[in-house]
Amino acid sequence: MASFRRAIKGLFRTQVLWRRLAVFGSSQFAETRTRLIIFYAAMMSGMITIAIPIGNRQIIRLVADREQRNLEEVIENFRDSLAPFIAANSSRVSKQNVEKELNQFLTKNFPEDDVFLISIVGSAFKTSSPLSLPAQFRPNSSLMRQWEALTSESRGRVETSDPSIQSIIYYASPLTIDGQVVAVFVAVQTTAGELREADEVKNLLTWLFIGFLLFSLFLTWLLSNLVLAPLRSLATTTHSIGESNLAERLPVSGHGELAEISRSFNGMMDRLQALITSQKELIQNAGHELRTPITIVRGNIELLHEDDEESREETIRLVLDEVDRMSRIIDELVLLAKTDRSDFLRIKVMNVARFTQDVFRKVECLAPRLWSLSEVADLAIEADEQRLFQCMINLAVNAMQHTCPSESIAIGSSVGQDGMVRFWIEDSGEGLSEDLKKRVFDRFFKGPCRGERTQGSGLGLSIVKAIVEAHHSRIELASSLGHGSRFTLVVPKAQTISETRTGR
Repeated sequence: MASFRRAIKGLFRTQVLWRRLAVFGSSQFAETRTRLIIFYAAMMSGMITIAIPIGNRQIIRLVADREQRNLEEVIENFRDSLAPFIAANSSRVSKQNVEKELNQFLTKNFPEDDVFLISIVGSAFKTSSPLSLPAQFRPNSSLMRQWEALTSESRGRVETSDPSIQSIIYYASPLTIDGQVVAVFVAVQTTAGELREADEVKNLLTWLFIGFLLFSLFLTWLLSNLVLAPLRSLATTTHSIGESNLAERLPVSGHGELAEISRSFNGMMDRLQALITSQKELIQNAGHELRTPITIVRGNIELLHEDDEESREETIRLVLDEVDRMSRIIDELVLLAKTDRSDFLRIKVMNVARFTQDVFRKVECLAPRLWSLSEVADLAIEADEQRLFQCMINLAVNAMQHTCPSESIAIGSSVGQDGMVRFWIEDSGEGLSEDLKKRVFDRFFKGPCRGERTQGSGLGLSIVKAIVEAHHSRIELASSLGHGSRFTLVVPKAQTISETRTGR
């Protein structure tokens, strides 16, 4: 029983160990650097596996070509050496003279390793260099008898089972005088020595390839650590980023894909930080704006228990008025949230002249001011007419709030030299300081009011800016204290498909 328990515990420990090894192996393999090394090692190993046999065949072919050239050079040297003798003794040649010339040639030309020079005079073996010959072509062997009977040039290759010989390559050249074969000169080479040298070269190359593979893998491991450092920095930075730590950025150095990734990441973080900051400000401002009407509603609801009917009706009127104001704030916030949607704009062809005149006729009824239509452009553009009309109404209300009844407000449209269409509203009110011009488009910003103050939310100019930017346009502000303000919408004539978010 105890042994059974020990076996179960041992099996359990083994399984736990294997699971840990598997988790470690999977985590290591999941690293980009490890996978790069494995893929690189597999690729290089495959290339080496293919290159070694090809290289081996090339070496063997080169060795065979060199052996053949060696024999041809020996035979050519033999012919050049005996040519003067044959020319001088063509009419009085004898076996002794031929044998003497052959012996002199063998004495002067000592062969290389594994090369044998053989002289045959009068169809009989005479001598060789070196004197000791392998058994395969010694006197009375089948090869020697074949050479002794030659009457014409012959070359060939004979395979043997002797590992010290392997193949025999020969080149036999008969010495003919007056049409009679008086001698045969044979150059023979065995291939075992050359093949051993080829094997040594092959083995050396194999080990060099393996060493190169290991060294290159080591260098690749070190270099990948440097190359992938920006990615590790990216991972570390993303882990460290939180709601309270949005200022972390990646260091950017050099050029290339990784540097571009770092720049793109930093740009994304800049946009994200700006968006989160804007959302926080929006929530804070919205909370501040909604807190006042809620407080008013609560305070007035508490007074509803009074018996005075007139007081109760006044309380209900105030409550409904504050509820309407909260509803307007919520509607405007929803509108701002929709500006990033693809169906926010509904682009159609609109007539600029008719649009400008319609705006003027509607805004001149808002309040008693010196309203004027200064200029009207006559052309058609592609835009969302209702959204642009909303912009112009908001700008007109803003101008009305900063002017008195005796001051003027001008409306107009024109086409600039740059081909852009401009819609403007210009007033002769108190104007804006440099500090106010920087904040005038902020959400919930309410500047000093000179004219009639409506129950605005401070989102009007923010909505104007959002609609203009959705049209890939811009809004220009020219203002100075005591000289009024001029708001200009600069809109392109056409909204291309690649640039415009259109509705259905």
